[in-house]
Amino acid sequence: MAAQLAQDAPALQWYITRTKLLVAMVDGLGGTQLKNRQYLLKDYADTTIGEHIAPITGQARDRLRRLRAAASTNGCWRW
Repeated sequence: MAAQLAQDAPALQWYITRTKLLVAMVDGLGGTQLKNRQYLLKDYADTTIGEHIAPITGQARDRLRRLRAAASTNGCWRW
């Protein structure tokens, strides 16, 4: 069904690619482990239950930029 949807609507390929990346990143981790990892972030840990958690997009992009810079310096990975 998913393959047919992607074929019928090529714009969905972006979601397929992102989902595959996410699965590769968390492979082998269960729900509790993922939740515990998420709550290592102060923004999540300090939010009262039931309140809105502010987006961490900026922090994630900064971290990715630092990882890419470190990797390119070490020659470990190419983007």
